Amino acid sequence: MTKADVKTITVDQICKDLKIARSTFYDWRSKGRAPQCLKLLNGSLRVRRSAYHKWLSALEEIPTARVNWAEEKLTIDYICDDLCINRSTFYDWRQKGRAPQCSKLPNSDLRVYLSDYERWLSRMEDAS
Repeated sequence: MTKADVKTITVDQICKDLKIARSTFYDWRSKGRAPQCLKLLNGSLRVRRSAYHKWLSALEEIPTARVNWAEEKLTIDYICDDLCINRSTFYDWRQKGRAPQCSKLPNSDLRVYLSDYERWLSRMEDAS
């Protein structure tokens, strides 16, 4: 059985994927902002992969057809460090529609898929 064959994922897998603490996930859950969970008989939680994908898609600011839950997501701090820019510059670009596509998490943090960031960098190289 491969990773793709598994129909549910754990809270730990989601936290690792989103680069968040477990406490953040449980905070979102208590506020009704987390993906729908299944509670197993032993009390542990699982999330159907399809529910997780649907939840992620709903967070996309610009809807796209693909959601790859295993794809790395970058923080805004990482992108700012990589580009040697201030956060204010990134948010200025974002407001003007010049920043890479972002996904907004329930706590309002932003993440950028690695593939979107690489595509955006490629477009910037082509424009120069």
